[in-house]
Amino acid sequence: MRLNRRQLAKLGGATSIATLAPQTILGNREELPRFLITLTCTGGASLNDSFLALRESDVDKAGGDPATLNCFPEQNIKTLDNLPFAAVNQKTIISNLGDLPVKTDQIDFLKKYGHDLTVITCEGSSVNHEVAQHRSLTGNNAWNGRTLMEAVAAEYGSAFIMPYINLATGGYAEPGIDPTTPNYARAIQVTEPLSFALSLHSQKQIERLPSKELIDAARQTRRLLEEDSPVAQQQARNPMVKNWKTWRSQVLSSYEEADLINAFDILNKDHPQAELIWNTFPRIGIDPFDSQAAIAYLALSRGISNVVSLGPSFQSTIIKLGEIYNPPIAFDFSHQDHRAVQAFMWDRMLRVAGKLIDLLSLIELGSSGKSMWDRTMIYFASDFGRDKIRSGGSEKFGSGHNLNNGFVFLSPMFRGGRVLGGIDPKTALTYGFDLETGRPQPGRTTTEEEVFATLLHVMGIKPAGLPRIGFA
Repeated sequence: MRLNRRQLAKLGGATSIATLAPQTILGNREELPRFLITLTCTGGASLNDSFLALRESDVDKAGGDPATLNCFPEQNIKTLDNLPFAAVNQKTIISNLGDLPVKTDQIDFLKKYGHDLTVITCEGSSVNHEVAQHRSLTGNNAWNGRTLMEAVAAEYGSAFIMPYINLATGGYAEPGIDPTTPNYARAIQVTEPLSFALSLHSQKQIERLPSKELIDAARQTRRLLEEDSPVAQQQARNPMVKNWKTWRSQVLSSYEEADLINAFDILNKDHPQAELIWNTFPRIGIDPFDSQAAIAYLALSRGISNVVSLGPSFQSTIIKLGEIYNPPIAFDFSHQDHRAVQAFMWDRMLRVAGKLIDLLSLIELGSSGKSMWDRTMIYFASDFGRDKIRSGGSEKFGSGHNLNNGFVFLSPMFRGGRVLGGIDPKTALTYGFDLETGRPQPGRTTTEEEVFATLLHVMGIKPAGLPRIGFA
C-alpha cells in the first residue's frame, strides 16, 4: 500500500518531524541532519541474484560457460532502458522447506526507486559471518574501528534524544572499537522490539507500584550506600561506571520525561500511529523484521533517532508449513537452495526498504521543503557474496561463501542509477572503479575501506586518513 500525504495524516503519520521546527533537531548546525537506515542482509546477499544478475546470453557472448556459472535464462531477467541494473523475475520453490513457493519480481522496486539506487562492488576480507558482518559496518576498521552508524550518529545525532537504535543481530549488533566515539553516538541495543518500550521507564506498567515518595527515598538510600561502598570508591574513576551512573541518573530520566514508553508501544491499539504502522507492517508480532521496521519508523519519524539498524536474524520464523517468513539462517540457507533462497530473501529486504522509503517520503522536515527521505540513506549491509558456480546448468544448487560481491545503497543525496564498478560476464566476478571519477575499472577490486569512505562521502563526512572520493 502506497500512501499519499492526506492518508498519512489521517493515519497519524504526520504527527512527528513534519510538525517540528528545524532547529529542534538541528542543534547548532546550519544544515538539516542526515538519516541512516542500515538493513542487514544476514547470511550473505548475492548481487549475482539481484541487481548484477547475468543472462545466460551475456555469459555466452563473453566467452564464458553458462552451464557452469550462476546466470539466468532470458525470461528471468528484466531491465529498464535508463538504468544499468538487472532485476530477477522468477517463480520457484524452496524444496528443503516443504516446497515453499517463491515468487519475486525485482523490476517493481527498480521502477520506483532505481534512480536513487547505487551498486558498489567490493572484494571482502573474511567469509566468517560475524567477522564479515562487522567489517561491512567499519570498512575493516577503516576509521579506528568506528562503525558507519556511529559515525553518522556522532556527526548529526547530538540533538536527538536517542540518536542510534540498533535492532540487528550477530556481528551487525557489535559496537565499534573507536574509544573516541561520543557516548551519545553509541547504540541503544534492542533485542526484542515488542517489549522495547517497557525498558524506557522505571515505573510505568508495574503493578502495585509504591508511591513516588517511597521510590525517591529508596533511591536516595541507595545513593548513600553506594558512596560508602569500597567497590564504588575503587571504581570511582572507571569510565564505564561513570557512564552507567550518568545513564541511570540522567539519560533514563530524559526518556521518561519524553514519554518514550508510549512512543514505542507498538502493541497499544490507542497509539496515535497504530493504524499506520499495522497497515504498513501487518506482520508485527509474528515476523520480527516487521516489528523492527515499526520501531525504526517510529524512531525516525518522531524525531527520536537519526540512525537505525535492522534486519533478519539467523533464527527461522516458521508459522506453519507453507507460511515461512524467515528461513533457517536467513540468506545463508543458500547452502541448501541458492537461487530460491536468494530470491525469497531479496524480496523480503526490498519489501521493507520500499515501505520505509514511501513513509519517509511523506514526512516534511519542518519548513525546509525537504522530506525525510531526501536526507536519508539506506545501506544494505551484507556478510559477503556467494559462489558464482553451478553444475550442468542446474536451476537447483547450493552455494558457499565468496569474498567477491558488493553492496547496495539508496539515497536522494547521491546521484544514483549507477554501478560503481561492474561485473565480468565471463566469470561472474565483480570488479572495482576509479575513486576519483567513479568510472568502472576492470582488473581492479574495491576494498572494504573504499566502500566505507564512499558511504561516509554520501553522508557528508570526510575524516582524514581515508581514501579520497573525488566524484559526486
